[in-house]
This record gives sequence, structure tokens and C-alpha cells, in this order.
Amino acid sequence: MLKNLGKAADSLSTGVYILVAVVILGIVNWFVLRYNHRLDLTPTGKYSLSLQTERVLDGLEQEVNLYMFDKPGDLERHSNLLDTYAALSPHVTAHSINPDQKPSLAQQFGVRAYGTLIVQVGERQQEASAVTEEGITNTLIGLVKDRDRIVYFLQAHGEADPDGTGREGFSQGKKLLEDSNFQVKTLSLLEQERIPEDCTILLVAGPRKDYLEHEIEALRGYVESGGRALFLLDPEDVPNLKGLLAGWGVELQDRVVVDRNPLNRLFGGDALLPVVRNYPSHVVVRDLEGMATIFPLTRTLLVGENPNEGVEVQTLIESSPQSWTIPAPKPNQRIRLTQPADDELGPFTLAVAATVSAAADGPQIDTGAESEAEKIKFADERESQGRLIVVGTSLFAGNGFLRLQANDDLFLNMMNWLSADEDLISIRPKPPESQNLDLTQAHMTSIGWGIFWAPIFILFGGFLVWWDRR
Repeated sequence: MLKNLGKAADSLSTGVYILVAVVILGIVNWFVLRYNHRLDLTPTGKYSLSLQTERVLDGLEQEVNLYMFDKPGDLERHSNLLDTYAALSPHVTAHSINPDQKPSLAQQFGVRAYGTLIVQVGERQQEASAVTEEGITNTLIGLVKDRDRIVYFLQAHGEADPDGTGREGFSQGKKLLEDSNFQVKTLSLLEQERIPEDCTILLVAGPRKDYLEHEIEALRGYVESGGRALFLLDPEDVPNLKGLLAGWGVELQDRVVVDRNPLNRLFGGDALLPVVRNYPSHVVVRDLEGMATIFPLTRTLLVGENPNEGVEVQTLIESSPQSWTIPAPKPNQRIRLTQPADDELGPFTLAVAATVSAAADGPQIDTGAESEAEKIKFADERESQGRLIVVGTSLFAGNGFLRLQANDDLFLNMMNWLSADEDLISIRPKPPESQNLDLTQAHMTSIGWGIFWAPIFILFGGFLVWWDRR
């Protein structure tokens, strides 16, 4: 009988252990389902999403569906990216679909080819430009915002060409804007007297000639009635434009920054290529701390002491304390970079942001509206506060420098602040970087000897163990 009691106790003990194990597994499974967190240990953050994507997902209020149509083998390749989106927001659901097995669904979404990703927000849907984080997030932003953002490049005075592919052209900037759900158009105030009412941002990039009086008045009226403008101004002589900006508390100086900061040499540049890593406190640059931006051949700016009433100006970018300035060089002029003994050292202001409160009796722009109702509608759509950013160089956003370091992030942050989309100001997805293992001949030789001797040591160790036990 004691033997039977012992067996019963052993069985009960085993049952208790099994029950405890099941309970523990159940609790672990509950925590995993409820608190789904991922840890990305890859050196480049391959399986992590950018700060911009995280902010977009955090702000979602509608249900989002990601429909990936592809062959079975390729669906697995895309699943990590789509699952990462779904893991970061309860509003996102990822669907992997073989269009050959579900042709009706493929027909419903108009899918014509393998590798098609459809992003659906509520009742709206759009095909992603690419099955990458950048492609998905930009498509998602466009669907969530659901409004047109139009950038007009001012032309006819030697400004940068948005279709120009040269070093000073803006073709890369134009593509960056279009990928970020901006529409890009051109405008000449010599051909039309007013700025179109659908203009979200007016971009003035590197004019080589000054603007006429009626153009200046059009710019003034546009900003002071709630318009938004980005001025990228190289060290050219533009007195009328200088006077306009001075009224808004921004003084253009005819001097360029010389900076022998060691960071310049690190990026292969000379002293006329200031590299910035520290930024004042402003929403445009809040996420750039510690990241480098580059401002080639940049003029200096001053924040004026007596701007017009209702104007507030803040510094965005400053050069390093080791910098100094020289007179703006003329074409074909030899540049001397030596520091004068009595010259003032930096930091110097390279970019500013300003807000302009529209006064009731201030200048008004002709909207071209036919009726009073249309005028009221236009006034409601345009905010009462105008915004402008002034940068001392257009080259930082030109083809030659836009993709260097964080220049592209800064450029888009400026555009998003001007369009009042502060929630999109962040660090954006970067293209995946390839990781290569570069080996010298000495490394290869060491590896070869390691491969040769390793099995010999293993055999010798085995022989010693056999000899000791025989």
C-alpha cells in the first residue's frame, strides 16, 4: 500500500509540475501577445523604422491596411517590413496575398503585376511607389493628409532650375519633394502679377538678379497675408530683396563664412564649406542634434533689432565658434582664407525662421476670386500667420550637396514647417546600406592558416583524450 501511495504522490507531483509549466507558458504567451516588442540588434537598424515613420504611425486615427500582392517566395521577403509596421500601431494590418490564388482581390485593387503594394486608409487607397519604408511611409502620409501641397519655384531672375541636373540644379530636390507628396510648379512674376492662390510654399532659390518693385510687392503681400516662403539666397547683390527681408527682421550681409573646423576636412571640404552639428532650439532642427549639415559658400545673416510689428525671428543654423567671415568673392576673384588679426570670430547665423502676423490693415493680395464667398473660403484656408525661412546659400539644397549627410532632412523639415505639417518634421527613412567585409592579403593569409591548423588541433586533442583513456 505504501508503494501505491508513493506512486500516487509521484504522479501528483508530476501533474503539479506539468500544471505549473502550463500556467507559466500561458502567462508568457499572454505577455507576448499583449506587449509585442522587437529588439533590432543589426548594426544599421535594418529591422527598425525611422523616427518619421514612428511619428506617423503614432498619430494614426484611421484603420490602415497594407495589401502585398506577390509570389509566395517573395511574400516572405516583404513580411518583415510589413509586420514591423503592424507591430508599431494597432491601427495597421498587413496582408500577404498571392494574386494567383485570389484573383478577385487582385482585380478589386487593380493589381497588374507581382510586387504591388496597396496602402488603404479608410475608403482611400493608393499603390506605394516602392516596397520600401520610404515608399510606404510617403504613400501613407499622402493618404492621411489628403490635401494638395504645391511648391512654386520662382523663376526669371537666374534662380535654380527645378529640372536642372547640374551641380546647382534642383532636380534631386524636386524629386525629393514629389516623393514627399508635394507638387512642384514654376512661377514667373514677370508674366503674372500675383502668386497663385493654390501656392502652399513659394521657393526662391539663388536669384542672380534683383526683383522689380512690383515683384517685391507681390512677395510682401503674399507673406503678410499668411503665405509661406523659403528664401535660399547666395551672396549676390539683390538690394530690393534685401529691403524686403529687412522689414521682416532679417538682414543679408555681403560676407561669407570661413570655417577651419576639423569636421570640414573629415568630409573632404575646404574652409568655405562650413559643417554644422549643433543647432539652436527650434522645431525644424530638433531632431538633427549631433547630425551634420553642410552649407557651401554661405553668406551670413543678422537678426534685425527693429522688425515690423508682428514679426518674430529665430535663429535656425549657426557656424562654429572657430569660424570667421570674408567679403563675398566676385567671379574669378582669388579668395584669401587667412584670418585677419582683428576679425570677429563666430558663431555666425546661417539660417533663420520668421513668423509674420497678418495685420487687418496690412497689404492684401488679389486672390482672383470671382465672388465674396470664394474670397471668404480662400481667407479661411490661408492661416493668418505668414512664415518664412531664409538660408544664406542655395547650394545646400542643390544637386551637389542635397544628399550629403542630413541636408535632405533639413530641407524637408523646412518645407514641412512652412506648410504647417510639424508632425512630419523628423529624420526620414534612409536607403539600406550594403555591408561589405574588406579583407587585405594579410587577413586572407591569416584566415587560410586558421583553416589549415584548426582540424589538426582538433585531431591532436582527440588523440590526447584517447591516449589518456586507453
